[in-house]
Amino acid sequence: MVRAVYMGSEGFSMPPLRALWHEGPHLATPVEIVGIVTQPDRRSGRGRVFSANAVKKFGLEHNIPVVQPVSLREPGNQASLTALRPDLFIVASFGQILPRTVLELPAMGCLNVHPSLLPRYRGPAPITGALLAGDTVTGICLMQMTSRMDAGPILSARSYRIPTGVTAGELTESLADLAAMILVEDLPAWINGTMEPKPQDETKATYTRLLAKSDGALDWEEPAHVLARRVLAYNPWPGAYSGWNGRQLRLLRADSLAGQEQPGKVIGADADGVLIGSREGILRVTELQLTGGRPLSARDFIAGHRDIVGAVLQTTEL
Repeated sequence: MVRAVYMGSEGFSMPPLRALWHEGPHLATPVEIVGIVTQPDRRSGRGRVFSANAVKKFGLEHNIPVVQPVSLREPGNQASLTALRPDLFIVASFGQILPRTVLELPAMGCLNVHPSLLPRYRGPAPITGALLAGDTVTGICLMQMTSRMDAGPILSARSYRIPTGVTAGELTESLADLAAMILVEDLPAWINGTMEPKPQDETKATYTRLLAKSDGALDWEEPAHVLARRVLAYNPWPGAYSGWNGRQLRLLRADSLAGQEQPGKVIGADADGVLIGSREGILRVTELQLTGGRPLSARDFIAGHRDIVGAVLQTTEL
């Protein structure tokens, strides 16, 4: 029996966690999740109360010990991991860098399921990075972790064709399911020593950065096809937005059309979308949301906000 500690904190972490919990005991060499490591509880909701993430809730529901370190560099937190007697760490969107002392704890090493085809899009926002670049293919890598972020050898990979018009949230769900499949299919080969790690080509490495709310502010001087990518890549976080009538207008889904109109000006609207000019081309927005409101299709939005036609949207954050 392999004693595995699972590290994850976000929605992407859940399908691989469920798969390992249900399928791990039935692998050729059984794998048991003996601990979960996740981020500390965060404040959320209108009341700003502390709430547990889905990974922690799963651990509590299944009586798995849960560790929530602020930093894994603290000796006390490392002692908590040692007490779990891990043979293997499995990481999926955990949100912290693992120091060398932690990486060296389990005899079978530390594996990470990463949502890109490494070495492309290392770092914290690989799914957003692929959509911003207009890529048509992405994928999942199962990799061996080292002290350098996402730079370790690749154990296996699967490609995934990005559907037209997909948002980052939707793509995350699809890639998380793919990550779950890869983990349970390929983990046995790592455990029995028949998997050959392949070094990454450092000359092809690209990097992503942690997103901030301000990244979502749309600049109407950019081309429409770039704006459309931002709308999809920033849904759900940080959200692509502009200003209208003193309120924040979130753009949730869009594509681009040929044309030339004043940047930021709403030149028309119908059931097919709200049309907004840019430096090059026209952005067609098919789903929108005003602050305090719910997401609406273009048809429903226009029914209540016909006066948006002719307005020039603001490019600064409200």
